[in-house]
Amino acid sequence: LPSDFGNLTRVSNTNSWDPFISNFTATKSTHLLIFGFQKGSSGFVFLDDVSVADVNSPATELLQNPSFQNSTIIPPTGWTSWCRASCTGGVTEGGVIITSGCRGGSGGQCYQGACTTGYLLLGQEFSTTVGN
Repeated sequence: LPSDFGNLTRVSNTNSWDPFISNFTATKSTHLLIFGFQKGSSGFVFLDDVSVADVNSPATELLQNPSFQNSTIIPPTGWTSWCRASCTGGVTEGGVIITSGCRGGSGGQCYQGACTTGYLLLGQEFSTTVGN
């Protein structure tokens, strides 16, 4: 992998909303945030309230539609998905926007990723200030 790839974390077998935080220093004017999903034979992966902010302007959100509230379709508005065709096994394979089971306080919608075979990727490119 290129040296600017990072790995936030890998989560399995959890039934709660777990927050994850990672800091990085921008090395170019745009970066790409990617989440990968593989659920195995059962269960789903939920994603909600994603946030990227500049340390010098923490109140400014750098992502579009970070809580999936402006979406009813896949890929969600402002996001790109890859490898959806590799996911097989049902109507929710490849990801859906849902309104139940989402993290409290998010406004009611979240992303549900499901990929029994292969991997599902969801990402967004965002602008950054080099050095921040």
